[in-house]
Amino acid sequence: MFGAAAGHYALDLQFSPGDYKPTLETDAVSASVTRVFAGGWALTGSVGAVLSGTMGDDDTATGEFDIQPGFLGAVRASKPLQAESGNRPFISAEVTVSFSSVTTELKTIDGSPGAAARMTALDFMIGATVGYTVGDVWQPYVAPRFFGGPIDWTDGGRDLTGSDRHHYQLGLGSAFLLSPQWTLFLDGSPVGARGITAGVVIAPH
Repeated sequence: MFGAAAGHYALDLQFSPGDYKPTLETDAVSASVTRVFAGGWALTGSVGAVLSGTMGDDDTATGEFDIQPGFLGAVRASKPLQAESGNRPFISAEVTVSFSSVTTELKTIDGSPGAAARMTALDFMIGATVGYTVGDVWQPYVAPRFFGGPIDWTDGGRDLTGSDRHHYQLGLGSAFLLSPQWTLFLDGSPVGARGITAGVVIAPH
């Protein structure tokens, strides 16, 4: 199977040493390939790009940063735990390891390029998806997810280590089964690590 997705994401971060607590907002796109194995196991690899973004907090003295285009990648393993049957929903579990690398650039008053620094993140996520198919087409689901991992960043010559302040998100989404080959999906996370993602999955004959 092949997939493509685009999304907007907002993370509340915290860096140390110090007490810098910015919100990071980014737009990203990705492409993926999935291989399904015996027993329902599936392995998905994806690569993509962070297109743009901003990072800052309410303290104007700290400054705000532009997020320049960067790289992202992930590997996900998933496994069905319960098949949908009658009034019983389907349940699956997944484990994801992801990596991203971008350049931050300090915004300046006159708009000229500011100090630039590399920011990299390594993330480990576990989650579950519970859903049900309505009318053979619409598949609403809920997906609690928990994650954590280090973010390495340099600010003003200081090496900082950060992480998300919440370490969880609640995914609420829908898949639309247009045909045996084409599935559209929309996934939103209103709490914790917030975001919205839309995409398509194609299963060749």
